[in-house]
Amino acid sequence: MAFQNNQQFSTYDADHDTWGEVNCAQVYKGAWWYARGHKSNLNGFQYEGIHTTFAEGINWFAWKGHKYSLMNTTMMFHPRA
Repeated sequence: MAFQNNQQFSTYDADHDTWGEVNCAQVYKGAWWYARGHKSNLNGFQYEGIHTTFAEGINWFAWKGHKYSLMNTTMMFHPRA
């Protein structure tokens, strides 16, 4: 997703997001390529579907929003041609 392009990977103990004093990995319950928030978070907490917390689950905002957690995902990478 373009929103997260060129972001550094943030974890609970290594805050590399662009949100100043806030550590997005702690707030959103998972390590990820955060900017100032996220549009996807495939390492979030595994809730079961709809949840009441904001953006802490395994989210893909464009598909189900920040209050729906996917049960599982698969991330695949391929080299550039």
